Amino acid sequence: MYNLKRHIISGIIVLCSIIAVFFLISEGRAYTSASTVGSLKDKERPTPVSSKKDLVEKNTPIFSHEAGFYEEAFYLSISSADKEGIIYYTLDGSEPTLENVDNNDERIGYRKKTFIYTEPIYIPSGNREKTVFAKIPSGPYMPDLPDEEVFKATIIKAKVIGSNAEPSDTIAATYFVGEGATKRYTLPVISIITDENNLFGGDIGIYVPGDNCVDFNENTANYSQRGIEWERPIHIELYERNGERAFSEKAGIRIHGGVNRQSFQKSFRIYMRKEYGSRWLNYELFRDTPFQKNHLSTYKRFVLRSEASEGYQTIIRDGFMQTLVEHMNIDVQSYRPVNVFLNGEYWGIHSIRERLDKYYIATHHRVDPENIDFLNNPSVTLPVTADRIDEGDAEHYSNMIQFMLDNDISQDENYEIIKSMIDIDNYIDYHVAQIYFANFDWPQNNVKIWRPRTPNGKWRWMMLDVDAGFLRAPNRESYSYGHSNPDFNALVHATCEEHEGLKKIPQYTFMLRTLLENETFRNAFINRFADCLNTCFDGTHVVGMINMMAEHISHDIPEYKMRWGYPREWEEMLEAMRFFANERPTYQRQHILDYFDLDGMVQVTIIPNPHGVIKINSVDVEQPKGEGNVEQWSGTYFSGIPVHIEAIPYEGYEFANWEGTGDLNGQTMDIELQTDITIKAVFHPK
Repeated sequence: MYNLKRHIISGIIVLCSIIAVFFLISEGRAYTSASTVGSLKDKERPTPVSSKKDLVEKNTPIFSHEAGFYEEAFYLSISSADKEGIIYYTLDGSEPTLENVDNNDERIGYRKKTFIYTEPIYIPSGNREKTVFAKIPSGPYMPDLPDEEVFKATIIKAKVIGSNAEPSDTIAATYFVGEGATKRYTLPVISIITDENNLFGGDIGIYVPGDNCVDFNENTANYSQRGIEWERPIHIELYERNGERAFSEKAGIRIHGGVNRQSFQKSFRIYMRKEYGSRWLNYELFRDTPFQKNHLSTYKRFVLRSEASEGYQTIIRDGFMQTLVEHMNIDVQSYRPVNVFLNGEYWGIHSIRERLDKYYIATHHRVDPENIDFLNNPSVTLPVTADRIDEGDAEHYSNMIQFMLDNDISQDENYEIIKSMIDIDNYIDYHVAQIYFANFDWPQNNVKIWRPRTPNGKWRWMMLDVDAGFLRAPNRESYSYGHSNPDFNALVHATCEEHEGLKKIPQYTFMLRTLLENETFRNAFINRFADCLNTCFDGTHVVGMINMMAEHISHDIPEYKMRWGYPREWEEMLEAMRFFANERPTYQRQHILDYFDLDGMVQVTIIPNPHGVIKINSVDVEQPKGEGNVEQWSGTYFSGIPVHIEAIPYEGYEFANWEGTGDLNGQTMDIELQTDITIKAVFHPK
C-alpha cells in the first residue's frame, strides 16, 4: 500500500505484487453502413445484472442476499450449481486466487486474503472496520481527516473452481448495512471494487503520488500519468435511489482531468471494453433526475467527476451551468450526482458525466466515430500541432482559418462560405452561454470542436469545464472575485486582441472577432443573446434551477462534509450563485450595448393566443394548455437590431391579422425596433 516515505501505513504490509497486463485490442466498429450509423450490433450489447438462472447455467456463485442496503447485520450464504466445486472469496476487493488462500476463521480485518467458503459469512454493520483508505496521502496536501470513522460497506468477490478445475466468472457484490442504511442516502450510489494496489499501491496505484514521485513533482506522480498503461481493472455497480442494483459490470478506470488530479478527491474515467466483459454499458445513466432530459441508454465511457476544480464550493457549479443550457444547440455533458464508495469506504459525492469523445459524438449525433475530425483547444496558429488532434486531422480547420485570414468576412459571400464550414447556430449558442457564465478560464482553454469527415461536415463546439464562471470563489461580504463577478465583461474578454499575462488570448478570440465583423452574424448573435436573457438566463428561472439542484443533493451534503471537510460554507456559496443569477442580466445587456455601440433597449410585449404560436427570433410564445388566459409575455431587445416575428397557427386555424402597436404587416415580418411595442396575433378557424 502506498506510503509517502515508504513507511508502513496503518500497520498493513503488502507482501505480494500485482502484475496487471492490459491488451489494447481494437474495439471493433460498432457502427456499420451509413443507413445504420449509430446503432449497436446486438452481440455488442451488454447484459443487465445476471439473474439466478444465468448464474446457475454459468456455474457462478449464487449469493443468498441481493446486493444492496440492509438495516441489520446478517449471514451471507454462497452456493453453486456444481456441488463438487470449491467457492473462493475475498473481502478486500482483490481477485480470489488459489495462491492467496487463508483458512483463518477470523475473516473480517484481514486484507489481501482469499478464503475458502465453508460456512455463512457474517456481514456486519457499516462502522465495524477502521478507516483505511481515507488516511492515505493522495496529493500535495491532505484535507482535514474525518473526526469519526467513515461509513463502510462490505464488499465481496467470489468464484467457483469447478469439479473440472475450470474457474467460473468472478461475481462481486456490495452490502451497505446498519441502522438507517436503507434511508441513509437520497442520491444513487456507485460502488467501485478493485485490488487496493490498483488505486493506492506505490508502484501501480493511480490515486497516489507513488514511489517514484519526489517532492510531489506533478510530472512523475502516479495520478498524473495517462494512457492505457495507467488504466486499472475494476468492478463497478450502480444502486438506484430505491436501493436496487441497476447494473454490475467489469470495466477499466483511470484518473480524469487536468490540474485536479492532485486534489484529494479526484475524478475518474470509466471504460467499457470487451477485455473486461462488455463492450458497452447498456443502461440509462441519467434516469430519474428531475433536471435532465438525456435518455440515452448506451455508453462506451463515462466520468465520475469530483468538484475539485471549483474548490468544493457548491458541488453543483459545472453541472448546473451545463444543465442550464442543455436545451440549447450545444453539446453538453449530462449531469447526475451520486455517492461513491471505493472498496467499501464512503468517498463522497461525485457526478456522473458524459465523456466528450468520439463515442459521445456517435451516440448523440449518429455519425461514424471513426470518421470525424476532433480538435482540442485549437488556435489560429498554423499548422495545428498533433497534441491538439484527438481524432482525424486538422486540414479542414486549417483551411478554414486560412480562408478567414485571407478574406473579408464582413462580405456576405465570404460569410456564406464560412457558414458551410461551421454550424453557426451551435457556434452562437456556445459563445452566448460562455460569455453569460463569465467563464474566465476560456476561450484559451477548455475548448473541444468536431466535425464529420464528410463533404458537408460542419464544425461544432462542445461545452466542458465551465466551473471558473458564475461567481466562483466570491468574497463573502461583497460577492467580489473579479473575473467571474456579475459585472465581468466576458464579451470583451472573448474578443480581446491583447495578451493577458502568459495567456495568448488573441489566438483564441480571432474567430469570434472576425465573424462579428459581418452584419448578418452580428445581428444573429445579439438577438440570440437577447432571447436567452429573456428566457433561460432570466434571474428568476436561473435561481429556481439553482435551488432545485441544490435541494437534490442537500440531504447527503452533511456526510460529504464530514468525510472531506468541505464544503465549509455551502449555503453562502449557493447564495453567491443566486446573486450572480439576479445581477448578471442587467450587466450583460449593458455590455452588449457598449460593445456594439447600440442606441438603447426596447420592450416587446406579446399577448398569447390559444389558437397559435407567436415566434420572436428563437422564442416561441404560446398559451400554456389548461392555464386559461396568460396575460402577456415581455422581453427586452436592442434598438436598431431587426427582430424576426412570425405567427404560426395551430391545426384548424389560419392567420388573420395583427393587433397592437407599430407597423405590423404580414404573417412573417422583420422589424427594426426603435420603441416599445405590444402585439397580438389573430387566428381564425379555417
